[in-house]
Amino acid sequence: MNFRSFIAPALAFRTIPNTIFLVVAYVVIIASVLLTNELPAVGKADKPNNGLGLNITEAWADLHTIAARPHPYNSHANDAVRKYILSRLRAIPSVEIANDLLSNGSWASPTYATYFEGTNLLVKIDGENPDLDGVLFSAHYDSVSTASGATDDGMGVVTLLQLVRYFAQHRRKRTAIFNINNGEEDWLNGAHAFMQHPWSNLTSTFLNLEGASSGGRPLLFRSTSRKPLAAFHVKHPHANVLSADAFARGLIRSGTDYSVYTPQMQGLDLAFYTGRSRYHTKFDSIPHLEGGRRALWAMMESAWGAGLALLDAPEGGSGGDAVYFDLFAAALIVFSQKAMWIFDIVFLAIVPVVVLAERIIQRRHVTTWDWTWMRFWAALVLTAGVQAGLVTAYVWLNPYIGYSAPYLVVLSFFAISYLTLFFPLVLPGHAHAQKQTVLLQALILAYILLLIGTISLPQLGGTYALSALAGCIFLGWAVGAVEGLLETQNGEDEHSEADATGERRYVRGIRYDAIEGAEPEVPGEEIQTEPTEITPLIHQRPAQNGSAPKGDTTEGGAIGWWIVQMLLVVPIPVILISHIGIMFIGSMAQTLGDGGGVAVLYTPLAALTFLLLLPATPFIHKAHNGIAYLLAFVFVVTVVYTSGLLTLKSDTGPGFPFSQDAPVKAYFQQRVEILPSTSNFTSSLDIMPIHSKSISANVSITTYLTGVPYYLDRFLIPSLPSAATSHAVCKPEEGTRRGLTTCSWESGRDLRPTPGWDTRVMKEHKDIGGANTNSTNVPKNPWLSGSVTRLSRRSARVVLRGVNTRSCRLYFDGAKVKKYTVLGSGKETGMQQGYEIGPSGLEEVRLWSRTWGRAFVVDVEFVDDSRPMQGRLACEWAEYESGRVGGNDRNGGGGKIPALEEVLKFLPRWATVTKAADGLVEVWSVWQL
Repeated sequence: MNFRSFIAPALAFRTIPNTIFLVVAYVVIIASVLLTNELPAVGKADKPNNGLGLNITEAWADLHTIAARPHPYNSHANDAVRKYILSRLRAIPSVEIANDLLSNGSWASPTYATYFEGTNLLVKIDGENPDLDGVLFSAHYDSVSTASGATDDGMGVVTLLQLVRYFAQHRRKRTAIFNINNGEEDWLNGAHAFMQHPWSNLTSTFLNLEGASSGGRPLLFRSTSRKPLAAFHVKHPHANVLSADAFARGLIRSGTDYSVYTPQMQGLDLAFYTGRSRYHTKFDSIPHLEGGRRALWAMMESAWGAGLALLDAPEGGSGGDAVYFDLFAAALIVFSQKAMWIFDIVFLAIVPVVVLAERIIQRRHVTTWDWTWMRFWAALVLTAGVQAGLVTAYVWLNPYIGYSAPYLVVLSFFAISYLTLFFPLVLPGHAHAQKQTVLLQALILAYILLLIGTISLPQLGGTYALSALAGCIFLGWAVGAVEGLLETQNGEDEHSEADATGERRYVRGIRYDAIEGAEPEVPGEEIQTEPTEITPLIHQRPAQNGSAPKGDTTEGGAIGWWIVQMLLVVPIPVILISHIGIMFIGSMAQTLGDGGGVAVLYTPLAALTFLLLLPATPFIHKAHNGIAYLLAFVFVVTVVYTSGLLTLKSDTGPGFPFSQDAPVKAYFQQRVEILPSTSNFTSSLDIMPIHSKSISANVSITTYLTGVPYYLDRFLIPSLPSAATSHAVCKPEEGTRRGLTTCSWESGRDLRPTPGWDTRVMKEHKDIGGANTNSTNVPKNPWLSGSVTRLSRRSARVVLRGVNTRSCRLYFDGAKVKKYTVLGSGKETGMQQGYEIGPSGLEEVRLWSRTWGRAFVVDVEFVDDSRPMQGRLACEWAEYESGRVGGNDRNGGGGKIPALEEVLKFLPRWATVTKAADGLVEVWSVWQL
């Protein structure tokens, strides 16, 4: 037995070798991607000589202080956090600190405008070359009212504290500016305030640190161009341009300071993104932090590496849109989007020419559109149809199961994709080389997908996976084409279609009959036959690979060509698509609770699993049947579990979509409407009179809770005592939370919110309204006071002050506002550049003060006088008792929101509460002139 005979069974394109190679490739790749997606160990981070000069022990202690309790902008805890951070900065020598209590400004979006008084903490560390533009490092120290903000954005803040200390001791070429800002959670106000400060003119590049989840690995969410990306030199990179595409298309409903900085600077957005079910809830806290110290170290390590490179970056550098992604947390691949577009165009132009040339040289063409040629397309149609059916089943039967069990959903899609591709391709056919035929058909499909992506999505970088898929399949097909050409030239291409069907051949004068009872892989027995009229006169050596039994034909002739093809076709696309899939699951699975269609999760998962298997289709007909049986079992088990049929619509049992580890969010707000005591107001909700020595008003107090349909009104609302006895009314939500349901009910006297007070503010709180026929006053009440006075046909003056708050709003339900001026705000700067009020005007002005209980005096001008002057005066509150535990409530401290405390106490374990708006409580009064 020679070496070729020994090695042939192991390397020939047969069932066992092919199955082993295919399974090993997929298992090794997917397992490697999953393992490297885990947080790396802290290692030497705890030691002073960790190589980075950062102190994680100190940062961890800072995080415990900053994230001890909720501290939104409109809270006294926010002042305490600011004081602590300022003390930490002042302890660092050789830095310039700007305790910014002067930057005020106004900016507008299409629907509302904001006046904001900043309280940012800025640090400047001069670089060695003052002629170079500086680098901005940004994070926000405020949290939302329903979370202590360990991830959002406590870890970003403590990371900046460590970077300030490091760069103060190790100065770089460029100047470093740090903006530890306040008010990001209330629509990026702190970043806008920084743009009002003179130091904003010193920087041209930025690194923004954020947290849109609760720990895990930080992801490079977005980049403005290739230039800052070139500086992202980190030990464990995690980045993908698809996240930027998702932000651009509104699939991720979040905003960061990145969007404020980009009009004037280039930069990077680095953020935590997994575990979104805990985002903006009580679970965004240190005890529930996914990864704990490892997550913090991952942020510190990434920010340190990127910061060093940005501060030492040379002048110039290539700009333009970039395509980027990481591989196994070890390498970051970056190239220009233009280069990818050029590659796609050239590829799309060349491939048809090459394929046509090969067909002509080989004299191959399709003579009939029979099952041999159509089986791949039949499998494709079958897969698409079954996948669509499975997506529909999830949407109708258990639409939110992907929230808590996304990987089981992926397994079901993977299993059914494999089965629907395998069975049509494994059926007997008449193809002489099915592998090469399917490679060509897969190339045609990949070509079509790339063509569609190139034409319809020219501005998206995420199509790089389609480029790689098409390129790899083309290379595999090209190897097969070369193999076929060589066989033809060497006279080895002697298998006819009769070989594939097991018929006897007499051309050589030798017949091969299968040995009775032998395994399918054993070659047939060589039998000499009688010469016939077609027997060659010259004796020929028998071919090494005679015809095998039907269904296991050895294709391609030479041993090992198929291995080269598999190595070209399978690994790279599977690696890229696996990385995309894991990132997609981490970032999108738990956005189902934010509203929008649930199919936005299941349809991409179905597409990704199909693309994951597409490289295997040329080899799948040679896979062992046992793989199909195993995946059929996996499909049945996963579908039975994820369908939700086992739960029978209860909140226990397998298949229930939410859990304590993946709680569903309910959005809370309580609204109080103040009415005059003589009002003829009618409503299905009761009116609660409030009378005291100086207060005379009727109020309507309503609690609103927004959440996922069915589960909100079936489980959450009945669990709340006040809602269960008040006949809650539930309606579909519109606007930004389309797809959710909002239930409202009368709060009741016992759940009336109180604003809390500051002794000084209470002494000053009195009626500040006007006293003439051209003005209207807010009825006296415990929460706010104000008035509106007409100044002309198109202008008015509004005076508004809330008790123990620094956030109020002006709503205009009639004439729209084209200009407003906040009196006493310092130097008049007008609207921030790029954020002016549009010509059609706006209906809302949001007012934020750095002082408590300030009286806002605002002059407004209306677009025209054809509509009446009318609207609402409102103030917001965000403090509650359980959120202040352990704090220092001087002078009476913050307010109380009993309705929120009830929700926190009685919600099921698989649900949690978050804010529905900036204010947990909004109190308002109608006015009209």
